[in-house]
Amino acid sequence: MPKFRKKPVVIEAVQWFKEGDHPKVVFAKSGGGQSYLSDQWVIETLEGYHVVTLGDWIITEDTGEQYPCKPDIFEKIYEPETETIDIYKLHDEMTGSLFPAFSNQDERFLSLALCGEAGELANMIKKRWRDGVGLVAEIRDELADIRVYLELLAKRFGVEGTKLDQQVQSKLKKVIAKLRGKTDGI
Repeated sequence: MPKFRKKPVVIEAVQWFKEGDHPKVVFAKSGGGQSYLSDQWVIETLEGYHVVTLGDWIITEDTGEQYPCKPDIFEKIYEPETETIDIYKLHDEMTGSLFPAFSNQDERFLSLALCGEAGELANMIKKRWRDGVGLVAEIRDELADIRVYLELLAKRFGVEGTKLDQQVQSKLKKVIAKLRGKTDGI
């Protein structure tokens, strides 16, 4: 089933259009005891049976609970979950086989790699300025390389991810305080 993210809970969901789209949606035939559910598609939930109509999303929570959700409500609450790459693990695996003497823990290697990537970016910017070439895709790749080494180096010093964002905000506040009154607009 496709996965979607409800902030902050990740759920599985499939949109129901016909028999077979979800194994728990069944047709309640007449004479089943609860006449208000007769001749309708239903799903059994913790609260009892719920009617499922064409286009409803069938949600499966991480607890295993399943229930229907109307498409308009689903769109307001959920968005597709995107997979993220663990750059720390990936880099460790890569450097272990490509550069056995180095790892994502060696601040010297990470600093030099960051400088190397920044140098490649500077060279591309020079070519754009000097030769008028595009190089946009290549520059985006170099920026990604720089970000990887910056994140790895930040992790080495205990400020990866949101901690680094907080560190940047703290630093910018210090700069603003230092420059207050020395420049216009701060």
